[in-house]
Amino acid sequence: MIWQPELILAAFLVLIVSSLTPGPNNTICCFLGSERQWKGSLPFVCGVMVGFPLLLVISALVVGSAAEWIPQAQWVIKILGALFIGYFAWKIMRAAMIMQENKPAVTLPHGYKLFWQALIFQWINPKAVIMAFSLTASYTRPGDFFVTDVGMLMLMAALMSFTATSVWSLLGGLIRHRLQSITAQRIFNGVMGGLLLLAIPPIFVSF
Repeated sequence: MIWQPELILAAFLVLIVSSLTPGPNNTICCFLGSERQWKGSLPFVCGVMVGFPLLLVISALVVGSAAEWIPQAQWVIKILGALFIGYFAWKIMRAAMIMQENKPAVTLPHGYKLFWQALIFQWINPKAVIMAFSLTASYTRPGDFFVTDVGMLMLMAALMSFTATSVWSLLGGLIRHRLQSITAQRIFNGVMGGLLLLAIPPIFVSF
């Protein structure tokens, strides 16, 4: 089967949770949205939308090469991917987001400079790097389906990157007010972390 629905749905769930939860990209977009509105933050939004799928390509090359050199590597890679996602879920559930502490202390550029900075930033953004390698390790199948699965991941990643950063930009001011209480932060992070844990079992459906 060219497409494996349960694998696609699980990967999409991971992308939804990882894209919508707090992180460097969303924090910056929230700040930009509160300062410049969505239109002013659009170059950064587009930079994330392009940069993260490109990061997926590199991670796929690394994962694919490892699986080709060592037949048992696919098992190891998928187990590591599941552990990464589990760790990420645990971090989300324990985290308490305080937007004031994450507010960038520097003035960000405008236009194409902001786009390129956002694109390059994906390559040094720990959250983006971990999720790129986790996704390609966990939700791709070896052999003939590998390229197809990576292409689907790139398409979904571009869609969710644009959607999530836009949402944080548009609702920046609102989110800052709504999630300032510890109770609200714990509920939000607990739900997101729980959803992420549900995406771990389908990692192994291709075995």
